[in-house]
Amino acid sequence: MKQYMEQFKACQSILSLADGLYQRNEGKAVLDRTRYSAMAVASLYGKARKQMEAIYLLASQGYGEDAMILARSLANLCIDLGYVTAEADQTETRARRWTAKGRVERRKFSKGVGTTPPDEATVDWGKEEALADEWPKTIEQRATGTASLAGS
Repeated sequence: MKQYMEQFKACQSILSLADGLYQRNEGKAVLDRTRYSAMAVASLYGKARKQMEAIYLLASQGYGEDAMILARSLANLCIDLGYVTAEADQTETRARRWTAKGRVERRKFSKGVGTTPPDEATVDWGKEEALADEWPKTIEQRATGTASLAGS
């Protein structure tokens, strides 16, 4: 911890800024379960904040390699959040595709381990898989805002 005190202070400063921004805007944050964009942004922000705490904890205890794995995952999460919110007129559509991709992947995992996802009977899986296929295939496509969608 002493060796990287400057970096840990910078990390704490960034976390404090993020917390301050959230607190100043907390009254504007409304979790509208009917909007995929609201759910996606809230989920991604919550996950990012929790992941940052885990990275800090691991790094401060000498587990830098493990912290780097989470940091890479956090970078990917931020790219996805940026992609979903980059164009206001596309946010809801992109959030819907992101949600579909997550549901389809969770379903594949559940089936792979011999369980049934909780929404198995309530989701139109044909529609969900079609939407999931519209989510950009690579992190590079999401980072640059491009997508190799059918017809693009």
